[in-house]
Amino acid sequence: MDKFKKLPDTPAPFTVFHIKKLPSTNTYLKLHHNEYQNYSIVWSDNQTAGKGRFNRKWQTAAGKDLTFSLLIYLKNFTVKQWQNLTQICALAIADLLVHNYQLPAHIKWPNDICVNEKKIAGILCETTANGSGKVAVLGIGLNVNSEKKNLKFIKPQATSLSIELSKDLQRKIILFQILRNFYTVLKKFKHKGFSAFTNEINKRLMYKNKAVSVKAGHKKIRGIIQGVDENGLLVLKQPGKKKITLAAGDISFKKK
Repeated sequence: MDKFKKLPDTPAPFTVFHIKKLPSTNTYLKLHHNEYQNYSIVWSDNQTAGKGRFNRKWQTAAGKDLTFSLLIYLKNFTVKQWQNLTQICALAIADLLVHNYQLPAHIKWPNDICVNEKKIAGILCETTANGSGKVAVLGIGLNVNSEKKNLKFIKPQATSLSIELSKDLQRKIILFQILRNFYTVLKKFKHKGFSAFTNEINKRLMYKNKAVSVKAGHKKIRGIIQGVDENGLLVLKQPGKKKITLAAGDISFKKK
């Protein structure tokens, strides 16, 4: 296997270990989390067996995009907060794309970031335990320099920063920007909880006030997205019924 290289000048408190090729950064970090300190990151240029939610394959172009996983020790977070880490990370990335790159980024609840209704990033949070207690492995994939030919077979439709901005970008710079943004959000989240971000997430929420179908387990639930509540649950208003909340699901939307 290729050797890891520890990157210098990484934003505190993170440590980034870079490697050319891995099957999956999340799988690796889950297996080897005892060897790494809190806020360690494994970044691979070429992830050959990446995955998203529901074991879907996460496809990236080798050497063009960002695929990395972040280890977070959960002893300073409440159990209630664990389930919100994905949405907090999604907000940090969406805000970065809006403020630093002037892109119309939205959060497709609960874990995707889209630009112009095309997926540009996804997040997968998995938990495990080590000698210090529970840890989270937060896997992040961001399409940076993928070309249209790299993304044409991906459904639903995907895009990249390069396509949207008509130029190639330096992946390490973007990685460090994500880490700085995420840590700023994470510190506030640790002390104030998810409810401090509800308004911000609802401003960025994709398909808000639109009729959608949500696949939750074996059921398909239809309704109009009202937003997310103070716990990060999706609030749906069903025809002729009261509002309901969902803890997980896969949203689909059909344009009329």
